[in-house]
Amino acid sequence: MKQLLLPGTSLDVSRIALGTVPLGTALDDAASFRMIDTYVERGGNLLDTAAVYANWINPEPSASEKAIGRWLKRRGGARGIVISTKGGHPPLGAMQQSRLSEADISADVHDSLRHLGVDAIDLYWLHRDDANRPAGEIVETMNNQVKAGHIRYFGCSNWRPERIAEAQAYAREHGLQPFGGSQILWNLAAINPGSIGDKTLVTMDEAAYGYYLEAGMAVFAYTSQAQGVFSKLAAGGPDSLKEGVRRVYCNDTTLARLERAQRLAARHNVPVSAIVLGSLTNRPFPTVPIIGPASVEQLEQSLEGADIVLTPEELRSLTEPAVV
Repeated sequence: MKQLLLPGTSLDVSRIALGTVPLGTALDDAASFRMIDTYVERGGNLLDTAAVYANWINPEPSASEKAIGRWLKRRGGARGIVISTKGGHPPLGAMQQSRLSEADISADVHDSLRHLGVDAIDLYWLHRDDANRPAGEIVETMNNQVKAGHIRYFGCSNWRPERIAEAQAYAREHGLQPFGGSQILWNLAAINPGSIGDKTLVTMDEAAYGYYLEAGMAVFAYTSQAQGVFSKLAAGGPDSLKEGVRRVYCNDTTLARLERAQRLAARHNVPVSAIVLGSLTNRPFPTVPIIGPASVEQLEQSLEGADIVLTPEELRSLTEPAVV
């Protein structure tokens, strides 16, 4: 798998990140370790987790981070592996609360260090924003964590472009490290307006795309395969989708993009899922899809799209009528 150098950092990361929500919950240690081992054997080096994964289904908090920590211990350390985790998430059930004070962030960073069993976190993300808190204050807090040696680089997740721009301007004006990337909900499917219940999630739109294009900022796309909607539609049509997935993604634009993806998949001799990921990795700014396979078989199929090259014409044909 090819790698890219994240702008503004010294991190060489694989083009596809392994999302780890099911590790330690839906997948036991044996299955979790097999998943990570297979990903690494295929050239992957970027594990994406979060303090909140998967607290909503497991009474033991931070199950995903802890599973990764056990894998790292068995492996003998994190050499060659880029650890990406997130903190600052509001309490589950109270998503409008802010947890971006210096004390909150420091507590989350130290918890993650302990769960992962590492001395420093390569890439630390703020899982949500608090628009009532000055972006500069947050940048100062994150730089304090860098200076303390707890994290190497940091990014934002579910931040809107205007807030990112505010933070980057503050960092530039004060000679501080800026955000090294942004995590955002982005995939090839078209999202039905008003269908996403969690209003704190930020999705890619034309304004955001324009910002990332101009800034050249790295974007980590979560839900990058739209919960498998293209593969499921190709195999069984709309009736094969769970109600929640159908509510969010099932529409004429998604179906039209599926037909184009199927034609390109046949041309490149790869699964439709590979084309779906290729629609992200072939953008004119650094984009890293985060995949969340439930099995090694799903992982291997997804990784067939790691190095696929789409021409500008092929990419445009997939994404019409909108650029994003």
